[in-house]
Amino acid sequence: MRWRIPLVVLLALFVAVSCDQQPVGPQADEAAATPLFAPKSNANKFVAEWDFSFPFECSGGEILDYHAWGWGQFMPKKGAVNVEVAVFHFQHLYTNAAGDTFHYLDVGPDHAYMKDGQLYMAVTGRSAASGNLDRTEINIGHLVFKLNEFWEPIEIVFVAGKNLGMVDDMACDALT
Repeated sequence: MRWRIPLVVLLALFVAVSCDQQPVGPQADEAAATPLFAPKSNANKFVAEWDFSFPFECSGGEILDYHAWGWGQFMPKKGAVNVEVAVFHFQHLYTNAAGDTFHYLDVGPDHAYMKDGQLYMAVTGRSAASGNLDRTEINIGHLVFKLNEFWEPIEIVFVAGKNLGMVDDMACDALT
């Protein structure tokens, strides 16, 4: 019980001193330069951002406005097994003439690695580019590709999850 008295006095003193202080914060320019906000790149990674729009035509001839934005963080690895880890956060937004929207979020890591002299890519999460060898379909889950020397998929060696088809087809079905 006696240990609580000095603790209460110390806390009351801390509150009294902190209430007397004026809040100080960095200027907007300074905030962007602090380590709290990730740089575009450093010695261990490269960060790329995307933001683009264009009209998209569905198979029935309807035109949707397509807007995509997001980022990818690429981290090469120097180990004998691990080659690269890439983390994506990519948003797809389709809008029809009436203003209705279809939104798909593509998030998750891709992990490139070597096994028995062969290059593989493991894709995990909500990927809009992993459900087939052409990388045009959505797979939600985990999928492993065998890659050639140009990093092109040549064989699907493992699939766990759900294949939803193509994001463009899903958007057209939802908005037309």
